[in-house]
Amino acid sequence: MQVALNLQKALQPLFVGRLGGDEFVVILERLTATADIQPIIDKLLEDIETDYMIEDLTLYIGLSIGIASFPHDARTKKELLACADKAMYKAKQQNNLEYVYYKEILEYHKNDEFFLEKKLRSAIKNQELAVHFQPKINTQTHSIHSFEALIRWETKGQSFSPDIFIPLAEKTGLIKHITQFVISEVFNIAKIWQQQNGCHKFSINVSVIDFMSDHLLEFIQAAIKKYQVDPQWFEIEITENLFLEKTEAIKNRLQELINMGFNIALDDFGTGYSSLAYLTSFPIKTLKIDKTFIENLEHDYDKNYPLLKSIVTLAQELKLNIIAEGVETQKELDILNALGCHIIQGHYFSKALPVEQLPNAHSHLAS
Repeated sequence: MQVALNLQKALQPLFVGRLGGDEFVVILERLTATADIQPIIDKLLEDIETDYMIEDLTLYIGLSIGIASFPHDARTKKELLACADKAMYKAKQQNNLEYVYYKEILEYHKNDEFFLEKKLRSAIKNQELAVHFQPKINTQTHSIHSFEALIRWETKGQSFSPDIFIPLAEKTGLIKHITQFVISEVFNIAKIWQQQNGCHKFSINVSVIDFMSDHLLEFIQAAIKKYQVDPQWFEIEITENLFLEKTEAIKNRLQELINMGFNIALDDFGTGYSSLAYLTSFPIKTLKIDKTFIENLEHDYDKNYPLLKSIVTLAQELKLNIIAEGVETQKELDILNALGCHIIQGHYFSKALPVEQLPNAHSHLAS
């Protein structure tokens, strides 16, 4: 009772209510910044965390405070209370913390599957995903050869790595919605780009899960009609893991895409279920050298250079287009050019760019 009275006294004229047991709720209104909350927290800690006398006993009362805000953390009263409750329990778990903001535990739970799936579903529904475009550079002409479409997810100042949320999307079936979103965005941008800037190809990654699904071809065909694009503008990127599936069915699906006009690129070559037979038995036009072969040149040149040279030579002998990805240094670029690999992708030239920066893509190239 004494704690409740002290809370009311310390927080007048704010609303203070008891939820049950030793839990209380305080409603703060019309605050515009996190800094506005701090004086109230400091006063609570000063006035409430003290000794209390009960008969002959002296008891010390400590506080664990959870803080959530509307509309940044929640959009309903129920959700807001739940967020504050989670933050409070996080403060309890950390003995050295007296208060925790809900936004701080978002980072803590960032990689938790259940939490991430919920966030991803919301992101898809609320159109928080975006497609960025990383240019591939022809080093012989020092011009843009093509663009790779890469999915990005940023929300409320947080960014989530595709390496984390794409596997989860495949596991939960959400990948279908992401693939359809990417295809629609790329087709739309490609149509505008071709009209304003001339011919450049755009490559689209398709996951193993989506590749053999019945909906993929139907959706692509409908999107071609909707956006009035030419499939020859696009390249479909697949990975070696695809070949763990039924090879005859895979070959048929690849041929269907080629018959529509698409080119096929084998991404991350050398890191998956590798077999040189794939390069002759499947209708692949482009080979992308995985970035691990490039970045390892700096650490173990004697072992990685022969591997890199062999891959480039193999692609050249098979008359495949070859692209090196993950290039970040002048030394890596010089080695690849000397080997005859002249289509380069990586931060040395440009990071992946949001669509509004595409018209100025050339200005992002390193000199």
